[in-house]
Parts: sequence; C-alpha cells; structure tokens
Amino acid sequence: MKEEVGAMGIEFHENVTKWASRNYSYKRWEFEEAAESNGWKAIGMITEPYDDGPVSSETSSRHYYGETWAFAKYASNAEHIISELERVDPEAAHWDYGPGRSFIYDMHCERVVEVVEEVEGCLASYGYLNEDRASEIEYEENHPSERECYADESCSCDVATHECRDEVYYRALSGDIDETTEDIECSFCDHFIDLADYADTVKRAVADKFHDELRDAGQMTTMDFFKEAGVSK
Repeated sequence: MKEEVGAMGIEFHENVTKWASRNYSYKRWEFEEAAESNGWKAIGMITEPYDDGPVSSETSSRHYYGETWAFAKYASNAEHIISELERVDPEAAHWDYGPGRSFIYDMHCERVVEVVEEVEGCLASYGYLNEDRASEIEYEENHPSERECYADESCSCDVATHECRDEVYYRALSGDIDETTEDIECSFCDHFIDLADYADTVKRAVADKFHDELRDAGQMTTMDFFKEAGVSK
C-alpha cells in the first residue's frame, strides 16, 4: 500500500489517488477536505476488486438506473458494510460516506481497517457479502406492490402465475356470476373479462357448485354414485 501526503498533511491511500486521477467528477482535494472535516490524518476508500473504484454506499434504488439484480447486489453489500462498520465504530468517528457515494475511512484506526480488509477480501473472492439479503432486495424492487411484477418470466409470484380463468371459476363457484353474466372485472388484475371466452369454465363451476350443494344436503350426486360403485363414467 503506497501513501501520498497532500497539501494539508493528509495521507492518501493509493486507491484514493488512483481513482481521483481518472475520475472527472470527484477530485483528490474533496477527499482531503473530507478527511480534514473528520479530523483524520490519513484517508482510505473501500474499493471494488475488479476496477479499484469505490464500493457504492447507495441503498436506495431512486438513485440507481442499472439492472435490478446489480442494484440488489450493491445495496446488500452496502448494508453489510454499514452494519460491520457500526459494530466496531458506532459513533462513525473513523468512517464516513465520501465523494461519489463511496465509503471512506481513517487509515489510522486499526479496528476499522480490519473491517475494510475483511470486506475487500470477501468482495475479491465472491462479490456478495450477503446473498440472501440481495435476493430479498431484488424481489422487493421487482414487486413494488402485490399486483406488480417486473421480474423475468421465471418468477413464480401471484402476479406472474395469475390467470383470469381462476377468477372466473371461483366467482362462478361462489354464485357471484352464472351463465347469464356477460362480463366481469378481474379483482386481481382489473382487466375486463368477456365471459363468452370462458363459457366452459363458468359451466364447470356452476356444475361443481350444484354438486357441492347436493352433498351439503346429504344427497348423493351421479358422480358420487359412479365413484362409490367403482365405475368410470
């Protein structure tokens, strides 16, 4: 690890210097000011292993425009890092959020440096610090409400697997509609359903309802008779 000393006497980790030198938005003096405002004499930045750029501290999708899975990965990593830093330094005296939504830290604080080294090692070996949490965030982002799904076709949520035919069947079974009803609005997806397209479903539900009513009254239906006799009708 190479260090450089700035005009204010602040030491810079080499990853800060490298990133600031190739970044057009954030410069080294901004890190220098951040270190001075925190009372640090040396400043480092938690970096990604693949490009030595800053690990994102962003946990809100309102500021992220990439793929949902990628946001979930970075947000879950950020949550884990924050949790670990707060564990060793709950007052955040030796770590902070830096330029470009980065994590910056006091290089002279051993307990914080240990967390940083552990985090960077895990990122280099796998990339996820909490994969279960990443999956949760991805699901939450893809399902902002119980009636919305923006996941891929492999999703098995209620929205992805919903069929208006099920709505027609259960409403006919409950007696809410019958074979004279022309159309209904699906209570799940709000689509208007032309029941002419589901006549067979309505007919089956009405027949099932009739059989259920006979059974409730203690009567044997034709279907029950054949089943009891072991005959396939």
